[in-house]
Amino acid sequence: VDHYAQVEGLIDEVDFKLLVTREDFEKLCSDLFDRVKDPVVQALKMSGLSIEAISQVILVGAGTRVPAVQERLSSYVGSELSKNLNTDEAAVFGAVYKAADLSAGFKVKKFITKDGVLFPIQVTFEREVESGTRLMKRTLFGLMNPYPQKKILTFNKNLSDFVFNVGYGELDHLNPKETEAIGSHNLTKVTLSGVAEALQKN
Repeated sequence: VDHYAQVEGLIDEVDFKLLVTREDFEKLCSDLFDRVKDPVVQALKMSGLSIEAISQVILVGAGTRVPAVQERLSSYVGSELSKNLNTDEAAVFGAVYKAADLSAGFKVKKFITKDGVLFPIQVTFEREVESGTRLMKRTLFGLMNPYPQKKILTFNKNLSDFVFNVGYGELDHLNPKETEAIGSHNLTKVTLSGVAEALQKN
């Protein structure tokens, strides 16, 4: 199936129109199609499930209408893909259904989802030891920990002002490009002052 790519009034009110054949499109995207299965592979890895445990794969997003995408997905999962949802509306439909499930004003079939931490968060700080100082790391929220949640971190050996940093923890589950896209792993620096004075008063 051929398609015309169009941009109205591109330059000096002149419209742009270009015929794009499926063959040309698939050649241009050939390097991307090899990555189609990656989100499925990562989802299985993070959930601890195998592909054999999946009974149905439902397409979400307009990009999944591309035949080459469907071919590669179907080949990887080893079964026919489910196309019972409008892929353009699937994400919105899921959000609305989940909202109805959470609301007391609607009675719908239970819609089970799990929000998990995709980017582990840790605290780093220096601690005095006999040989000098040692860099300490404490994980606040590990990979796939339930989200949202709260954590309390106690610093019981600090008798004077100190500093700690909050940043991303181990990101081994991401590929190099994803890790690079995050940029700096440090999120914030926290400085606590007046510690000695507070201890004297208490």
